[in-house]
Amino acid sequence: MRYVVLGQNYISSNILNLGNLSDIVILNETALAKNQLNFVETDKIYSPAESSLPIIIKKISKNHHLKNAIEKLKNKALFRRLLQPLYPRFFFQSLAVNQLPNLRLNSNKKYVVKPEKGFFSAAVKIIDHKTDLKKLT
Repeated sequence: MRYVVLGQNYISSNILNLGNLSDIVILNETALAKNQLNFVETDKIYSPAESSLPIIIKKISKNHHLKNAIEKLKNKALFRRLLQPLYPRFFFQSLAVNQLPNLRLNSNKKYVVKPEKGFFSAAVKIIDHKTDLKKLT
């Protein structure tokens, strides 16, 4: 089956029109959470909403490849570790927020600080050696 799982925010009329197709099931987060549905290997799932992912993940069987793929794409630290062999010169470091004030930054470089999980560039900061790192915590 093919599924579209809608979030609670903006919903495009184009997406709603997909419901007219006989092989696409459109559900909102609430309906999916209450539904006994469990996604199987052959299902195709689309969600335009970040908020739907935890509900979708709960409905995916334990060994389903999608569960691992979503985690690899959504967890920025994990994703960068996976890409590190392809980009060995790309500097990357994962650390806890309370470790930020202790960082020693190179004076001729800029850095990007971002949470492991998030969307729409929320909490992403570009910093350099002059940045007051205590203000980021």
